[in-house]
Amino acid sequence: MDGSLHLTNSDPSEPHSPSVRPVPFEEHLTSAFASLRDSLQSLLSTLDVDKASSPEVARRLNLSRNLTWKVSKVLASQDLHEGLQHLPGDAAIDLLLTAAAQRGAPDRTIRSVRESCRELERVVKVHVGDRATLDLYLDGMAGGASERLEQSRKLAFRGNSGVWGLQARARITAAFVAPSGSSADLLDTAIVGGIVGLRRLRPVVRWPLFRSHRYRADGSPEANQPEGEAIDPRFDSPDVPRLIGEFCSTTDLPIRAVRDSRGLMYELMEGRVGNTGAFTCFFGSVYRAHAPRYATDDDKTGEFGTHAMLPFEHLLFDLFVHRDLPFADTIDVRTVGHFDGAPPRDETMLAPIAESARELSGRPPLVATPLVEQYDRLITTVFERAGWRQSDFRAVRLSIAYPPMNSTTIMRFALPERP
Repeated sequence: MDGSLHLTNSDPSEPHSPSVRPVPFEEHLTSAFASLRDSLQSLLSTLDVDKASSPEVARRLNLSRNLTWKVSKVLASQDLHEGLQHLPGDAAIDLLLTAAAQRGAPDRTIRSVRESCRELERVVKVHVGDRATLDLYLDGMAGGASERLEQSRKLAFRGNSGVWGLQARARITAAFVAPSGSSADLLDTAIVGGIVGLRRLRPVVRWPLFRSHRYRADGSPEANQPEGEAIDPRFDSPDVPRLIGEFCSTTDLPIRAVRDSRGLMYELMEGRVGNTGAFTCFFGSVYRAHAPRYATDDDKTGEFGTHAMLPFEHLLFDLFVHRDLPFADTIDVRTVGHFDGAPPRDETMLAPIAESARELSGRPPLVATPLVEQYDRLITTVFERAGWRQSDFRAVRLSIAYPPMNSTTIMRFALPERP
């Protein structure tokens, strides 16, 4: 049996007949919620009050406006997830029914509401156990659009910060793609990675911060990982972190470069706890003629990914695309789980995050953000180092609050056919 429990409408303690179709969770929940909403509508109709007017219902029944506002939202909502967010608790429903009885509501309508509440409680108990767990299920069922899912990610941020002993204000990634100056079939790219306000919550914390590597369509690493050109020439030596020193809080950072089969990984070393040991750092390289410009039989897309390898409050992901390339019009965004540092190719690991990328206005694009001081100047520095004109590029931005730890957010685009 999979994670979405399927049971019949019969009592869960009774074995169900194989000939009876099991009722999926969302269908069962929708039916129970619709029944409760209908019974509440019938109840208020017998009292001759305007169901759409929360203040009038509150005044006529001598109830708090907060309670009647929730009832009005339940009645007005045609969406399961929104309606359940506003559903009053058992004690509040009792207050409503007591007030309705005092106003002369028929016993049968009051009984109908109570029976509908009990049925909804039974459905919740059978499928998920309790209302708190139901909230988590609704977050995922809402497809990432729920504000409560952001709250779940915020709770995860706080929990992971405490468990692992570090956190940061923001993860910044800026990727650049342009036609190669040396080959009509290849692309030049650049990548900038940054962490803003990283701090330890425990004295001894060593942690992977960045991994820069190129991978094939199946997710496996390329055999020969390109080194590229450091954006800051002062850090262009092999096996050293390729800092962009001017935009780091200090260049004496507790970070070392570790080489493995996937390329270079930058690792946080031991250091001071709290704000006195906090720092901001940026890394970056330019890669010449190293990516295919056109689709092949084996690979029809290109992509850039950014890893959330520790708890972040914000993720900012910018993709700069040369205007001679069509990629900015075909951006597909997804966040996928990973546990070994490599982006998985299994799309069943998609995280329910609804945020989409948007194109930045202006020529050159207006890139300033409150997350990073002098971010616009950092981007200008990259263009100057790469030898590109900033006005020749479009920019697409993705922002996510509390990106899930151990996830990779990907911007994927279609490669055109060779002309």
